[in-house]
Amino acid sequence: MDDDKRTFLLFALIRLSGLAVFFVGVWTGFGDGVRQGGMPELGLPVAIAGMIGAVLAPRLVKRFR
Repeated sequence: MDDDKRTFLLFALIRLSGLAVFFVGVWTGFGDGVRQGGMPELGLPVAIAGMIGAVLAPRLVKRFR
């Protein structure tokens, strides 16, 4: 596998993992995963962390690679 494909896969996996963390945060905040009716005080920081990870982490990897 050449370097361009490897870099693309790395960025795609980083973005998808950030998106997964975001959806876990939304599910925790508004779903019935933790308690009945959701737990926004826990879900909101997790969702924000996932969004930051999806947006900023590939840029950091590109900078330090």
